[in-house]
Amino acid sequence: MKCLLENIKTALEILALVLGAFFFLWKLSTGWLIINLKLSIATTRKKKQEDSGLDYLGVEIVLEKGDIDTLYLNDISMKVVYDDKIIFLDFPELRKCKVITGIQKIDWNSDNLKEELITLSPNEKIQLGKFIEVPSNTPIFIEVAVLGYRRFWKNFHWKSSTISIGEGK
Repeated sequence: MKCLLENIKTALEILALVLGAFFFLWKLSTGWLIINLKLSIATTRKKKQEDSGLDYLGVEIVLEKGDIDTLYLNDISMKVVYDDKIIFLDFPELRKCKVITGIQKIDWNSDNLKEELITLSPNEKIQLGKFIEVPSNTPIFIEVAVLGYRRFWKNFHWKSSTISIGEGK
């Protein structure tokens, strides 16, 4: 009888381990511990000159990291679409500037930059901005894509879009 109870106990422990492993595999496959990131876009549009037919379009991108793990930013790209034109804008400023050791100085113009990435720690926020000239009184479609990863995990991507409408006449 004691041997039978020991075998049942062992079988239940093995079953608990297998079910626990399946539970965690299921959680991982459905998004548990995926990097959480809030991506938002804000635009500002001002006339360049009164009769130039052009506006300055300022685009502010805000990345707000959630509370799960650190995000390593690989790339951010912005697509601006109007009429029949598509303009792609990159953010090379995501690469870290070179710190000159010994004199504790930042060198923004160094050609010797390592391909180190900007990281976002939990609950950290970063703002990036670009501006371009666009035709006045023309709707502009803006789309931003972010690519990043988490150590020992796969790449993640986020997308967001907005529209900027001209002031009209």
